[in-house]
Amino acid sequence: MSAPTLDGIHHVKLPVRDLARSREWYESRLGYRKVLEFVEDGVLRGISMLHPNGGPEVALRLAPEQAAASAAFDHFAIGVPTQQSLDDLAARLAALGEEHAGIRVATIGWILPGLHDPDGHEVRFYTTRVPESDPVAVAVASLHLMAGGTREEFDAVFAPDAVNRESVTEPPETRGRGPAAFLATSDWLRSAFSDLAWEVHATARTGDLVAVHATMSGRQTGPFVTYGPDGGVQASFPPAGGSFAVTQSHWFRVHDGQVTEHWANRDDLALGMQLGWGPPLAEH
Repeated sequence: MSAPTLDGIHHVKLPVRDLARSREWYESRLGYRKVLEFVEDGVLRGISMLHPNGGPEVALRLAPEQAAASAAFDHFAIGVPTQQSLDDLAARLAALGEEHAGIRVATIGWILPGLHDPDGHEVRFYTTRVPESDPVAVAVASLHLMAGGTREEFDAVFAPDAVNRESVTEPPETRGRGPAAFLATSDWLRSAFSDLAWEVHATARTGDLVAVHATMSGRQTGPFVTYGPDGGVQASFPPAGGSFAVTQSHWFRVHDGQVTEHWANRDDLALGMQLGWGPPLAEH
């Protein structure tokens, strides 16, 4: 049976405690305009709002209890076309005194999280256009995939013959080529570390070579296991629940919009010291 025919999102409906307050916020902060009112038994219960420059239709419904229950949840993300558009939005919000988490590099493109409407709903913004041929964007995206990418995302970013020069101490399944090997590296890291993230500080490019300077952070919640040339366990470092943040430099070769090669310079000594690793155990 084939999938039904759909056509995007018709509108997003949010519960609010005060219609007038929420209307003013969406108008002044994001540029929305009211187009419809919904009156029931003589009482205004909801409004529908449209955006003049491409935002999704938003409906606000007077429902105080539901608004309180759903506070802090990010029900939807609004697309913006480019990083410059996101920069302009962040500047607008700052001028209006709105706090947010700042622009960050996402798995693909850029994200502005941490903005909250008057009811506490988080409103996030993602860029929708990332040039597929931009080697820097591809390299940065491949780094962020390590924290939680899917197989489909790895297939899109890593070439079929991509090689990871850092896999010599990783599990045997990471030592092949292509997206599956890089996904195996991601699985290996995620088995030991939770809340993984890479904060990108700087990038540089010459030809097909891209360098990324970043800080890797997270918490160790599982054993970190290294492997020898024969694929056997070499050392195991048990978790103590500690957090870490270490600087790294990653190097990528990018061809036709996909990573073909990766190697890195990492501060593994700082990692071990921050996590309290002593002499490694022979087994895990």
